[in-house]
Amino acid sequence: MKNGKLLADTDELSEQDLSKLAGYEWSRLLIEQPQLANKCDLSKLGGTDWCYLLIAHPQFADKCDWSKLGGFDWSELLIFQPQFADKCDFRKLDEDDWRYLLREHPQFANKRREVIKMKNEIIIDGVKYIPASKKESIGGIKIVILQRGWVMIGRFEKEGTECKLHNASVIRVWGTTKGLGQLANEGKQKETILDKCYGLVQFDWLTVVAIIDCKEDIWANEL
Repeated sequence: MKNGKLLADTDELSEQDLSKLAGYEWSRLLIEQPQLANKCDLSKLGGTDWCYLLIAHPQFADKCDWSKLGGFDWSELLIFQPQFADKCDFRKLDEDDWRYLLREHPQFANKRREVIKMKNEIIIDGVKYIPASKKESIGGIKIVILQRGWVMIGRFEKEGTECKLHNASVIRVWGTTKGLGQLANEGKQKETILDKCYGLVQFDWLTVVAIIDCKEDIWANEL
């Protein structure tokens, strides 16, 4: 029974025919004809089957076995249906899954940080410890280019995949003739516009596009 014929001739399918369908066939069929759900053994659907069905028809959420979804399934589903985040076990996502998800929804970076902290923390008698190798002290002044066009400058700190910029500013207008490298080496130009953040800026390492080291003696009094 070929899928093309299956989708075209569902009116002619018997109960016996429907019982032979595999999970991926049911997923495809329900995407096209959700009214057939009462005839489907939903336990046949795997994680990827559920992923694509819920993207098309989120009303099936109350019937989903969420435990079947893997990391890629979750990253794909949350891109199109982010309201299901409360159902997700974010520990299933690997680096590629996170990169894919954060490219479209950077607001999930906080979930990424929570997962990293859980993996890095050791709890002894109720006290949390972080291995020294996972923590870096506040470093030098750097220009950080983030996803979606954000360009910032500040004192950079990194702990695991959690990043911070202290005394940060958004570089709204570069004001250079030679790009960001000119800012890093020569400091603020006449046409440069910095918007101070007046606080700590936090972001996930996976959202970083590039980092440029700045000359400390030139920038120290600008931040």
